[in-house]
Amino acid sequence: MPKSEQEQILSKLTMIAKLLAFQLVREEPTRERQVDLLDAAGFSPREIGDMLGIKAGAVTVTLFNIRQKRAKAKGAVAREARK
Repeated sequence: MPKSEQEQILSKLTMIAKLLAFQLVREEPTRERQVDLLDAAGFSPREIGDMLGIKAGAVTVTLFNIRQKRAKAKGAVAREARK
């Protein structure tokens, strides 16, 4: 199979994956949850931004905030376990 055909197939498969991922998260109640799920699915901030119609920088900030919340929650659980 010529490389250009392989590239076309890969491009189409990538588009299908993005459409399916967007379909799965569009019903999520918050943008934060949508970003979190798409990140967990392996999409880059730029790809997530393109899918959700927001800037990649906004995605990066959202991911940072999610990780901060998780770190705080994890710290609180650890403190409770030590009591």
